[in-house]
Amino acid sequence: MDDSVNGKALPAAQKEYRALEVFDHPPVNCIAVLVANESFEPHLHIGEFCVVDTADKIPTYGELYAVRSQGQRDDTPQIVQVAKGFAGNKSGLWFRFGFPIAGKLTYMDGPLRPEHWPQNCLGRVIGVISGESRQAITGLRD
Repeated sequence: MDDSVNGKALPAAQKEYRALEVFDHPPVNCIAVLVANESFEPHLHIGEFCVVDTADKIPTYGELYAVRSQGQRDDTPQIVQVAKGFAGNKSGLWFRFGFPIAGKLTYMDGPLRPEHWPQNCLGRVIGVISGESRQAITGLRD
């Protein structure tokens, strides 16, 4: 694989293309949330930490959010994508638990009434924590 863009070599820390910004630590008003599954590959990888902006909870179609579901067995937030859906005459927010991939089953949930979103949403996913910083947070090597 060629590690260059327009003939220029990428720095070692940037050899992987990411759609999300890579942070050394969560910025102000942000938290780090463990990615528990591979449903949002290639943007989020299982075992890494995503950066969640707790000040941005306005639901936007297509964006990823960390949410805490009612009745969830543990305290681990789930990453979801706000999606468009419809069921009968019910309106509200729909979210999917992974990117839609041809030939692969993807689960959606909803509708969640908009007035319940703020209490369930931790914030919008804006980035990931760099590998070196993940090691500092967890004490584990990649």
